Amino acid sequence: MKRNIVVTGFLFLMALGSMITAYAQGEFTLKPYGTPLIKDTARMSVPLNLESAGLLYVFNNSKSTITVNYTLINIDTISSWQYSDCDNLACYSYLKGNGQMAPINTSASDSLSNSFTVEVTPHNSGISAMTYRFYDANNTLDADTITFVFSASLAGIESALKPVNVSVFPNPAGNTIHIGVSNTEAYKNLEIISMTGARVYTQNAVNADGEVNVSSFTPGLYIIQFSDNNGNLFQGRFEKMN
Repeated sequence: MKRNIVVTGFLFLMALGSMITAYAQGEFTLKPYGTPLIKDTARMSVPLNLESAGLLYVFNNSKSTITVNYTLINIDTISSWQYSDCDNLACYSYLKGNGQMAPINTSASDSLSNSFTVEVTPHNSGISAMTYRFYDANNTLDADTITFVFSASLAGIESALKPVNVSVFPNPAGNTIHIGVSNTEAYKNLEIISMTGARVYTQNAVNADGEVNVSSFTPGLYIIQFSDNNGNLFQGRFEKMN
């Protein structure tokens, strides 16, 4: 597996609160490492032209060795980016998408022996996502899915600024979101970016109450970012529900 992984800002700041053991209650459990989660979605903030990775551990809940298969069931990627994935057998120079992991014994912990990794190198701004289904080779109904979401910083600011995490609530959102900002500071250049990398909302300044109407947004995942007068970049994410 390749090393020298660089993950910035949003991922780092949320890691301590995101060590969530989820989801399937069968022979195995999926546990993303150091990635902020909303439901079954592991999210990474990626600097342009630098490799970043989403790491997943597959824990054995049974009293015997198990074999887990995986399948890439949905993908929304940017053609100019580079992608690869690694299971606990080998790394590939592309998204292999289908395979069988080496048997995982009951003593496997946070190690390469039970890990799965998706790696990307973005060359322009945007968002890429890929969803994998993991299932027990001996019981296909014992399954779970996880979506890796990689967002690249906007051009022109990624090398100078490291995003500061900011809370967005409620999350998931209905008609309105509130941005966790201090009313004593001035914030500007508010942008909301969709999963396709499109800017769906822009505003010159952040309202004093940090409120944004998102009632017209299509359900899905969004990035919100803005800056202050000192040039600091603030970044958050939310999911828009029906």
